[in-house]
Amino acid sequence: MPQPISSQHGLPLYNFQKKGFQFIHYHGACYLMLDMGMGKTRICIEVGKTIDEPLFILAPKFAALETWPDEFRKWNPHEKWVVLHGDDKERKWANSDKYTNIIMNYDGLKWFSKVVEKRLRKLQKYMFVFDEASMVKNWESIRWLVLNSMKPIMSQYRVALSGTPTPQSLQDLWSQYNLLDNGRVLGADYYGFRNRFFDYSGPNGEPPYQTTIKPFADTKIHELVNPITMRLKAKDYLDLPPVVYNPIKITLPPGLQRQYNTIEEEFMLEFPTSTMMANSAAVRDHKLRQFLQGAVYATSNEQAGAQRRLPTVTQHIHDLKAQVIKQLLETSVGQPLLVAVQFKFELQIIERVLKRKVAAITGRTSGSDGKRLIQQWNKGVLSLMVVHPKSVAYSLNLQFGGNHLIWAALPWELDLFLQLNGRLPRIGQKADRVIITTIGFRNTIDDKVSVYLRRKNASQEGLFNAILTK
Repeated sequence: MPQPISSQHGLPLYNFQKKGFQFIHYHGACYLMLDMGMGKTRICIEVGKTIDEPLFILAPKFAALETWPDEFRKWNPHEKWVVLHGDDKERKWANSDKYTNIIMNYDGLKWFSKVVEKRLRKLQKYMFVFDEASMVKNWESIRWLVLNSMKPIMSQYRVALSGTPTPQSLQDLWSQYNLLDNGRVLGADYYGFRNRFFDYSGPNGEPPYQTTIKPFADTKIHELVNPITMRLKAKDYLDLPPVVYNPIKITLPPGLQRQYNTIEEEFMLEFPTSTMMANSAAVRDHKLRQFLQGAVYATSNEQAGAQRRLPTVTQHIHDLKAQVIKQLLETSVGQPLLVAVQFKFELQIIERVLKRKVAAITGRTSGSDGKRLIQQWNKGVLSLMVVHPKSVAYSLNLQFGGNHLIWAALPWELDLFLQLNGRLPRIGQKADRVIITTIGFRNTIDDKVSVYLRRKNASQEGLFNAILTK
């Protein structure tokens, strides 16, 4: 069995990281379900030192731009690597050689497939690393379909990494494991997998159809994936600061409660110059979420021509959650705050309440600006940074800049909640505790989201508990 090669820093792998290193070498294709902050990136870089193939790393945007390059500089500084992102990605690809490690954002897959489609089978083989592999949980997505077509350049070493592999259900596993082993453990066909383990039907056989897991099917799925899966918990191996959860519950004032009830019951709310309408329960719930965050996207009452759509306007309603954030900032005694929001208008409300511009990373933040803000955060330059979870939840080191995360609203997605929480209690966190604050209105959809997340987390923990620690 190959052994890890010491880095120039003289810091050996932790014992649990050695387990991961050896697990990859033994199985080739495998899934490392290690908690956030346990060094999954370094394990893969160490494996790369001991095989004759370069790495092809797929990662979320800012992990590809920031985390993986930093890890290469730290643990394997003499190795060639290139990030295929931005306007010059085609030039970088053309200039790379057979020894170059490739780092790419998942969103670049469509571009890459077009560049290499005519000579794919002539390319060398790479050790593929799927960082945050749950991002390819949908077998019908362009991401997964492109990756499936790239199997000719995948070597026997294919490693999936994630601390949240099943954010919705065990159905999410099929596409991830298929990329690893071509269907050996869960079957080569998705529909065969679904029909074997799930019931897919509706009332009296009519739509809408729902998928429910068959009795004892979860146990069988656990048994099938167990041989090529490693699950390790951070608390069993690392001395990390405890996480303190701080739920803040507030009550809607009577006037706002009446407006909230109107949306809930009548699927609409009228304003002097605009109207908010929802044409389904799902849209209604989304509008309720907007309302609780301080505004709704409504339709202007202005007249429009027959061929024009009525303009959408942001109807501001209140700033109650922003006021709570202001109070937390004032009482933080100089400690930086990381604030997670769901809608664009929340940043505007926070800035209006604080009467200043606030650093923010959202879906519209460029790669260069995002890297700069992450570096400023980790250097302690920023007292407050607002983020959208989808932009920073995965594979980033944010523990150096602060120890307090505030959820202005919880997300529906379990992986976003757990992953962003995991950015702070990591190796290098100097505070004696990490604080996760959630802000929610009593007796509203905020409570419904919280219950939903707990239920989904229980399902994922069932998988974790069934995977034997290797």
